[in-house]
Amino acid sequence: MKRLLAAVAVLATLWPAAALAAEYAPTAESTDDPREIAVKVRAIYPDGARPVTGVRDDRWKIVVRNATADKGKNLAPAAIVLRGVHWDYREDFTPWRRQLKGRTVENADGTITYDPAHGSFTGFVFEAGLLRPGEEKTIDLPITPQMTDKHDLVVAYSFLENDDWKKDVWLEESAPARFDPDGPKKFYPAEATAEARGELAIVRQTREPGPDELEQYSAVFTFGEPFSKPLLEDALTGGLSALEAAKKAGADVLNENYTLFYRPPLGAWFFVRDDQHAMALKKADEVWEAVPMPPMETDAPEEFGGFEGGDTLILLSDEIRVGGVGYGPVPGSTRLAPEMFWRALRRAREKEIPVQRVTVRPTPVEPVRVLSAGVEGNENEVWVQPESEGT
Repeated sequence: MKRLLAAVAVLATLWPAAALAAEYAPTAESTDDPREIAVKVRAIYPDGARPVTGVRDDRWKIVVRNATADKGKNLAPAAIVLRGVHWDYREDFTPWRRQLKGRTVENADGTITYDPAHGSFTGFVFEAGLLRPGEEKTIDLPITPQMTDKHDLVVAYSFLENDDWKKDVWLEESAPARFDPDGPKKFYPAEATAEARGELAIVRQTREPGPDELEQYSAVFTFGEPFSKPLLEDALTGGLSALEAAKKAGADVLNENYTLFYRPPLGAWFFVRDDQHAMALKKADEVWEAVPMPPMETDAPEEFGGFEGGDTLILLSDEIRVGGVGYGPVPGSTRLAPEMFWRALRRAREKEIPVQRVTVRPTPVEPVRVLSAGVEGNENEVWVQPESEGT
């Protein structure tokens, strides 16, 4: 396998051309490998809408396009597979490569059949982010706007090694899915497949279970709009702007690197410094109170109160176990109502146990990310129970 150059981030500044589906033309730093500029992006955001600093905004959609065939580029048209699309303050845990329940069979005519009704787990791994030259994919990408006029979007991807990539790609037959979405599906060699296709693909270089061996590249796109004019909607953030809340919490957001969140289900602001030092500002009886927090990952508060009814799903060690609403869908997890979650946070603070997100694998197919306080995760082993006894 020809070794590609190590991944180099490409910094691009984006300028909107339209309100609803703005095209953003990147100006990128040059690199030794022209494939570093193989993607373009544009954002889709409601016309006239404005983000609110600290409040998670689910209205953002990002369109990523394979630009290797664009005119004026010194690139040979090539297929790519996505490996990450995320804002810079958090990681992307999308399973772009995934096994599915069912069975895959390679047929004598060169096609591959996927039958979800038979077998345990597929022998082949599927790609959810294959982009042929000129092809694009729309991704829902929520963000919590921060106190800055710029937000960086990171797109990671890999190239297929074979220049004649059509011989190494199988595309899902789309028509039968309209009649029987749960029935068997065929994947055809790309060179013999019509333009219309399903969501998934199979790639020769990545179809075997195991580590992803393709070299990864990344590009970083900086969004200036509409973040450059965020709303100070105090009514949506407990009556305080982000800066006012930071001052009350003792977080020097103007001189230190903090990630901040207002979580409506908890009625509180959270401020996490880049060294994981954290503070909360909680409103009780119309009075704001600064509450010291346990150490936590900088993006962890975005998940606080994010389960049904404003509850929080979390793995708890025996040291800080508290009574919950019930067990969550991830084995060993607990579903906590807001007041019980606050109690868990206080205990974690007392025991100096960090709050983080860990990867667990409830089934052999797909890992999931879940909040944890004192429980380790292991994405390489099927998750039966947390390591902490009794959880």
